Amino acid sequence: MEGDVLTARLEGSAEAEAVAVLERTLADIDGRTGLSKVTLDIRGLEFATSSALKVLANWLLDLAERESKLRVEILSSATHSWQRRSLQAITAIVPGFVDVRTDE
Repeated sequence: MEGDVLTARLEGSAEAEAVAVLERTLADIDGRTGLSKVTLDIRGLEFATSSALKVLANWLLDLAERESKLRVEILSSATHSWQRRSLQAITAIVPGFVDVRTDE
């Protein structure tokens, strides 16, 4: 964490056993006060199940519905095509709320 900006790096594989960890991590981020921005760096995430993606989508939807002032940025990798497809679907649910940046 740097000032009021938090970066969370997700790496490896977000399969069924990682879903509960992801839920706790996002709840922890949501519970922090004084944050203005969170960056989720998923460039090292090789795979994510639909359950893990649903957790992320629901968290973002909840933030948007509460009109949270927290800015969310997601760093993704162009080498993982599933990230582009999944993030397009997720950002369509919360248009304008999430900034997705993709490494070339």
